[in-house]
Amino acid sequence: GGTLLLDEIGDLPLAAQVKLLRVLEQRQVSPVGSTTTRDCNVRLLAATHRDLRAAVSEGAFREDLLYRLTAVTIELPPLRQRTEDIPVLATHFLRRMGYPDPEGAIDEAVRRELCQRPWYGNVRELRNAVEHAAVIARGRPLDIRDFPTAQASVRSVSTSSLDAAVEQWTRERLRHSKLAADEEVKPGLHDDFLAACEPALFRTVLEATSGNRAEAALRLGLHRATLRERLKRYGLE
Repeated sequence: GGTLLLDEIGDLPLAAQVKLLRVLEQRQVSPVGSTTTRDCNVRLLAATHRDLRAAVSEGAFREDLLYRLTAVTIELPPLRQRTEDIPVLATHFLRRMGYPDPEGAIDEAVRRELCQRPWYGNVRELRNAVEHAAVIARGRPLDIRDFPTAQASVRSVSTSSLDAAVEQWTRERLRHSKLAADEEVKPGLHDDFLAACEPALFRTVLEATSGNRAEAALRLGLHRATLRERLKRYGLE
């Protein structure tokens, strides 16, 4: 009996997925070094940051295992979308560390600052930041200066993070726009992506060039007429 948590199940190698599926199907395990099997009756919880349906499509995750795991699915939004949880979690981490007066250790100014950070690393990043601050503060109420700097907490836009954002956006759109088997693939996703990204790109370049459209077009690698048409399309004229 009991409950078993498998974290980051999406990273499990295919060979191990076969073994896990066998356990779930047969309710039996073979201990390492043993030639006999034992009954296994546990409630299994699996967590992942990956889109497992997309992983199935890519051949990286077994579809039959996915069906076995998704009896009940809970999708948890990123921490930056549930800022009300941040002070609660921060206090919890202090209490778990045995920090003096964990409820009073974080004042309103610190709470506001923590809630404004994007926390791309979610709960793990918050926990590390709180533990860092607690070490610096040494028992006194926490000051925002005790936490890692904004540069350390907020990731710069790198190729890897940009790739991850594009992948997440694409998978969400694919998930909600299934084509019928006999339906022709029509242009749409590419145009939707450009419509989501180009306005911010154009605004940023125009700001950097002080509104000089000729220079902006040059920076963007676009003909001036093309830039003018795109700006009109997005209402940026």
